[in-house]
Amino acid sequence: MNAGRPTRPLPLPLAAAAAWMPAALTLAVLALPALAAAAPAPAPAEAAFAVPDDAARLVPPGSTMVAAIASLDAAEVEWQGLAAAFGSRPTDKDYSLLTTFGDGLPGFAALVAHDRPLLVAVGINGLVMGGSLDLTFIFPFEGDLAQLQYRGKGSPFVNLQQCGGYAALTSASWFHTMPTPTRLPLPAGLMAATVDLGTALKVGLPLVEMGMRQLSQATTDSLGVVHPPLIAPQDLDGVLTSVRTVARSVSRLDLAIRRDGDRYLTMDRLLLVPGSDLAPGPQAPFKDAVELTAILPPGSDLVQVASMDLTRPFAVFEPLYQADMRRTAEQLPPAAAADFTAWYGEYLGLVPLTAQPVAAGLHVTDAGAEVHVVMKARDASAAFKRVTGLLDRLSTLPVPVRLEPVADEAFPGAEARTYRIDLDTRSLLAPVPGGDSPKVAQIAQVADLFSRLIPEIRLARTGSYLLASADHDRGAMATMITACRDEDRRGPVDPRPAAAVPDGDGHVQEVIAGDLTSMWRWFSGMASDVEGGPKLPPLADLGPLPCAMTMSAWEGGFSGTFTVHRDDLLALARALAAQGALAPQR
Repeated sequence: MNAGRPTRPLPLPLAAAAAWMPAALTLAVLALPALAAAAPAPAPAEAAFAVPDDAARLVPPGSTMVAAIASLDAAEVEWQGLAAAFGSRPTDKDYSLLTTFGDGLPGFAALVAHDRPLLVAVGINGLVMGGSLDLTFIFPFEGDLAQLQYRGKGSPFVNLQQCGGYAALTSASWFHTMPTPTRLPLPAGLMAATVDLGTALKVGLPLVEMGMRQLSQATTDSLGVVHPPLIAPQDLDGVLTSVRTVARSVSRLDLAIRRDGDRYLTMDRLLLVPGSDLAPGPQAPFKDAVELTAILPPGSDLVQVASMDLTRPFAVFEPLYQADMRRTAEQLPPAAAADFTAWYGEYLGLVPLTAQPVAAGLHVTDAGAEVHVVMKARDASAAFKRVTGLLDRLSTLPVPVRLEPVADEAFPGAEARTYRIDLDTRSLLAPVPGGDSPKVAQIAQVADLFSRLIPEIRLARTGSYLLASADHDRGAMATMITACRDEDRRGPVDPRPAAAVPDGDGHVQEVIAGDLTSMWRWFSGMASDVEGGPKLPPLADLGPLPCAMTMSAWEGGFSGTFTVHRDDLLALARALAAQGALAPQR
């Protein structure tokens, strides 16, 4: 459950999203992090993947990406555990990971050693020179390499090199074993990868810019129909500036999958040039957001807490948002386009407001989802007026969404507004060709389903707190207002966010934690209500599936982790297999 807030500084087409998501807009405005003066402590030193020297000497220098597996034995344990849970038998094609590696390489299975790391390196030098990617496969072996047949039809490999107990198959005919090991900053894990993103983007920047310029030109198809450019010519300079800023700001991307006792943990880390435009800078204390969970109603299936300021990274991508906005406005009549442009500009102006600590809870019921959000703002009164003003004006825009103000009883000691959501199905279906097509019926059903699941949104402001709820029971908002004003009326702080922090990559500023089983059942129920939609298995007998995501932000970059218990993941696989999902390959 991401209460509408971004967890990475990556661009999204918000103009289109704004027309669809009034609830998400409201919760997004009330659900993003805060700016603070003190930077967090440095992250703990990261454990490195142990690469044998003879393997590292077979990695071509300048490789853009290097991926590694700790060993075939270790990987097979996990692979076969999942395969068996999905119903695979030892005789099935997808039961063994070795089959995947060995296909197309006769003799490989008899040579490869199972107890040492394997690596794959990819270089872009050949691609930049007009050829293809440089691919190198490095594996531990035992026996006579002459048994390996690697130049079969369609094989990319033209070169075989040996160093100690390792061999390298590569598509680069120029490569020879290096005199010293290539430095590989791989993170520790069962599987790991590192990408020299900074070099790749800088080298590929001319190609990217060429593509952007092509997108800013109108095209004519084979029927003579002229299609407008995807990037307006007046937006090209701003878009190119964003792309160049990213290219000079990013450094490296690290990925890892780890096994920690009875748990799986995945990690992704984007490293930035310190002081660059993408670097998020100082962040507010994470505990400020965690403490807000005491104001939320108890019993949430998922809880989200965040204290992450993405104001600086957002500025890098603002030209992309503006370009998307203008592309949408160009499809509207002049008067409507002017109204939409003005509204969208004010919407983007809310970004500084989003830099506040926030806590949100999601509870799934048979009737739908209940969402509750609390934020402590520096000027809550002004923020409340800006947010409600934007929502009031949303219904005047040429979008298929109407937020109808509802005459609601006053909440003592608080400003409050309630909106009823109305999706204009006729406007929603206008772009869909064929009034009798199944797609039209499905969209109409989804619109009706959304209106039933989240019929109303309540917003409130009391003191320095901003509150939002999508809940059939207005009493939940009243309880939160009381808890804001009287600390003795608050519940306990939710323990799940703090429990997830040790699994984070240092500098944790956001956590989403809870039970994914309830979410699955909710989505499978929704899908079943849509005629022609995907039939997801209900997994009625599946127990809770606790998991946690963490997001970190510091001057040097961003990172995220995801943890889940291995037995829970295998139980999910068995439940899916029992419902006929993902049948094994016989």
